Amino acid sequence: MALAGFRRDIVVDTKPDRTFVTEVDRSIEHHGSPSPSGGLPWLRVRREEEGTEGAGAAVLWYIDPIDATANFVRGISVFATLLAVAVRR
Repeated sequence: MALAGFRRDIVVDTKPDRTFVTEVDRSIEHHGSPSPSGGLPWLRVRREEEGTEGAGAAVLWYIDPIDATANFVRGISVFATLLAVAVRR
């Protein structure tokens, strides 16, 4: 999804901290991760653009749909999609 939007005419907004967020960021978060509850009460997702639900969950996925969004917006091909998982023991 990121590559499909790269160097295309996309909508770019700024967040309260004045960093970029694109329609591609939001689309990846919406389509690329389960719903906050996902039907699994022990699993939650921390989304870069939409926030966290379920702090203290046994399994917490982190998603940053486009890390280095400023590069992405400027057409610089140094960006990545980041995923991580934290498992509480």
